[in-house]
Amino acid sequence: MSKIRATCPVFRVLIIGRANAGKTTILQKVCNVDKDTEPVVPGSYTLFQVSLSNRWRQRGRHDITNQITYPDSRFIFHDSRGIEAGSVDEFQIIHKFIRERASKTSLAEHLHAIWFCVSMDNTRPLVEAELAFFNEDTADVPVVVVFTKYDALLDRVANDLDIIDMTEQSQVDVDKEAEARYQERYHGRIMRTANPPKAVVRLQEMDKVETQCPELSEQTAVAIDDLSLRQLFVSVQQNNIYLCMQEAARQVHVLSYICYFVCS
Repeated sequence: MSKIRATCPVFRVLIIGRANAGKTTILQKVCNVDKDTEPVVPGSYTLFQVSLSNRWRQRGRHDITNQITYPDSRFIFHDSRGIEAGSVDEFQIIHKFIRERASKTSLAEHLHAIWFCVSMDNTRPLVEAELAFFNEDTADVPVVVVFTKYDALLDRVANDLDIIDMTEQSQVDVDKEAEARYQERYHGRIMRTANPPKAVVRLQEMDKVETQCPELSEQTAVAIDDLSLRQLFVSVQQNNIYLCMQEAARQVHVLSYICYFVCS
């Protein structure tokens, strides 16, 4: 671990998603900071001015190469606008960025993971332009699809079923119908693409302070095949202490097995 930290002290993630997909909230949760914490610029550690940042967004300016991090975090994030219907240019920008990062000689400059966020608070299913992302390879960078706002799907199903007072049985009915829609309109369609994601996560109630999305960290670790990079990610993430314990226990188990094999 000390060796890879020396050559690669940061873990780099590209996060993709339409507007209001919950990307900022995810980054804050993973970095274990509150919603009022401003991102910093790596190197200079100069705080972004919120007013300037807001004006920039309002004008629609965007650059996927911009690096985003938070105080005391060893994550570096790159933010991409969502692949909207017909957004061929954005699609090309994203894949060009992925290829360029894959060609870097320095591991620290490589892209280590991609989080593809899909909000479920919209009545539209996945658009074809989003699915098209999974028909091209990502230069061996593991992709985790993050279905955000799953609770919005549950609310929509309850409304469609005309449920006013939620009972134990009606909750079962809502959960069953929501699962069916999720599998048919979201998960199933993505998993049938040419290059499906390495892992999938569903998030809900992310507006609550106590919700820390530990499952995202867990599934990202699962998606990373490279042992050293997985260990780096586990050490960098700050929202899943059990993941750190599991990785430590796994390493102890491996070392015990090696010692037993050598001494036998």
